Amino acid sequence: MCLGAVVMADVPHIIFAKHDQVVHSNLSVETNPYIRRHIKSYFGGVLENESTEIWARYKPEDLKYIETGG
Repeated sequence: MCLGAVVMADVPHIIFAKHDQVVHSNLSVETNPYIRRHIKSYFGGVLENESTEIWARYKPEDLKYIETGG
């Protein structure tokens, strides 16, 4: 998901399943005051195991990239 679009759409809460080792958007949410003003909660890991199983089944190459960054 594009963090910029979320901020512009004024979406206050972001909840997601799989942490991404490539993007590190959590750092932007934590350190950028402009983004922080728009996003009230940013929570990841909801149903992460189930999400990982789906990625592994349908897009294992993408899962490897998301988990390792390479």
